[in-house]
Amino acid sequence: MEPNQNQEDLPANLYLQPKFCPAGSGWRWITDAFAMFKVNWLIWIVMILIWIAIMLISSMLPLVNMIASVFGPIFTGGMMLGAAAQDEGKDLRVTHLFDGFKEPLRPLFTLGVLYLLGFFLAMMVTGLLMVLLLGGDSAQQMMQGMEQGIHPDAASASIAMLLAPLLMMLLVLPLVMALWFSPALVVFHKMPAFDAMKLSVSACLANMLPFTLYGLMAILLGIVAAIPFFLGFLVFFPMMFISQYLSYKEVFFIKGSL
Repeated sequence: MEPNQNQEDLPANLYLQPKFCPAGSGWRWITDAFAMFKVNWLIWIVMILIWIAIMLISSMLPLVNMIASVFGPIFTGGMMLGAAAQDEGKDLRVTHLFDGFKEPLRPLFTLGVLYLLGFFLAMMVTGLLMVLLLGGDSAQQMMQGMEQGIHPDAASASIAMLLAPLLMMLLVLPLVMALWFSPALVVFHKMPAFDAMKLSVSACLANMLPFTLYGLMAILLGIVAAIPFFLGFLVFFPMMFISQYLSYKEVFFIKGSL
């Protein structure tokens, strides 16, 4: 969104600039999400089971897994619509999961394509940086040694194991920020995909403190969810989607109907 854009050009219930939220908001998004989950826990679990099944099946099919990955924002858009319906006192339906495949499908699909392209670019940049840091011959020898089951040079392996994930995380983080609010901005405000991603990044940067706390708590909850045979993810995933909606609502929502 351009800095000189007027509020009149935006939907009436969308802030021109994202609000700054206190650090404690990160924790409140999670606790309020759990409270919403408890109200319709069975429907949320059924939605998540269907979503997981679709993701698992598509990941096993050649080529389909790559195409299916761009559907992520579409399913997220449906989850946002479901969370908003429950928040407004309306009925939460399992079919909300697929509401993103209705209008506005094109910008949601565009979000998925842009994320996929960005992820591949991040992988390419990470690989290039590793070659530059380790040297072409060293990197090639290390990869060949690993493929042949030969233990590579300890120093080179240590550098690669430390730097590669860090570089990848650093490059993917802007993509995560771009996708955090953008599905909600698309489904609720009909924003173009690229504009929604830019606004989402600026909103995340403006609220680094609450998102840092939120991220730390999400990691801890994810670890706990994995302990009982991963069954905890049936609660963890709905809470993440609902908290995503709640964070959007606090950062962008102006009093009134969505």
